[in-house]
Amino acid sequence: MSKFKDTKVNGNGNQFGDNNTLSHVTNHHHHNDGGGSTRNNKKEEDALGVSLGLLFGVAALVWLFFSHLDQIYFYLQIITLSSAIPAIAAVLVMHARQELDNIDMARFGGSVLLMVGLFGLLVLADNHASREIAAFAQQVGVMDFYQGLTEHGKELAVMNFVAALLLGVAAVCAHLGGFRQLIYALADANQTGFWYRLYQRTPGMGMRVTGSLAVVFASIAGAALTGYLPSSM
Repeated sequence: MSKFKDTKVNGNGNQFGDNNTLSHVTNHHHHNDGGGSTRNNKKEEDALGVSLGLLFGVAALVWLFFSHLDQIYFYLQIITLSSAIPAIAAVLVMHARQELDNIDMARFGGSVLLMVGLFGLLVLADNHASREIAAFAQQVGVMDFYQGLTEHGKELAVMNFVAALLLGVAAVCAHLGGFRQLIYALADANQTGFWYRLYQRTPGMGMRVTGSLAVVFASIAGAALTGYLPSSM
């Protein structure tokens, strides 16, 4: 960021950077047929148990989501709309300190555009959610809810749940990016003090990272809402 003229970030934060290498691992296989069938059966039983547990867990989460559909979307809207507040505060602080430049305004504009885009997708997801399924979820338990839905109903329910979850995560990412901007605004240009140390320790909260993640999550949510994300339940 621009006001720290000589700041250097130590370490390679790029997962696929030039300094990374892929180690070659040689696997030595020892064959022992004794008891192999029993172990395989045990693994299959364990895998089946895990699969059934995951299926029930997803069904329970979807049921809980639709049981409180309006409340959840209300809070998601608040979280999304407030995601630009830290960025607004950052601009005000930098303007008061006469440290505001074009790059800072670009970051602020990015935060606002991200908030608007996420809120638009959230409204789409809210409108997409079936109130009929929500009413049904409020009347029955999780197992009756799962068994009472048609295959199409299950797909709609899962996709809307996934979209809402991803949009919520995207809004959290937007908040983190905005808070990083605020931390930067509060940091001393002389590279001293609490806020500067906090800024140094939070490189993963930068707008490039959090904004990119938010866009990825929002894109997947949009795919779920438009039927481009496969579902099986």
